Amino acid sequence: MSKASVSQIAEAIILKSKEMTYQELVDKVASFVISERRTAEVGKIMREVERLRRLEGVSEVTITTATPASEEVKMRVKQLFGNHNIIINEEIDKTIIGGVCIESEEYFLDLTIRGRLEQLKTGVK
Repeated sequence: MSKASVSQIAEAIILKSKEMTYQELVDKVASFVISERRTAEVGKIMREVERLRRLEGVSEVTITTATPASEEVKMRVKQLFGNHNIIINEEIDKTIIGGVCIESEEYFLDLTIRGRLEQLKTGVK
């Protein structure tokens, strides 16, 4: 039995992403690459997923908040990126204290309390 190519795995991830939550998908992909001993290929696989999504006109945005993001925050992020096909990946990081950090392939916007405190700290020196 031949092993699946990086492109085949990326296509499967895209298909599964439409029917699973983000965490379920992460768990499945992690389980697969570990069981198939392909952890060294994770970077290649995810770059291929991003490439395929770009071809479909889909953008990925990661938002980092101290608590789960509200639907209003997600809606505003979509508006910020023009309401086109956007996949929002959420990360929780209690060390940011509050606010939101928005990151895409092209942009990085830090609106967190931690970020503002660091700006104040470096501005004082």
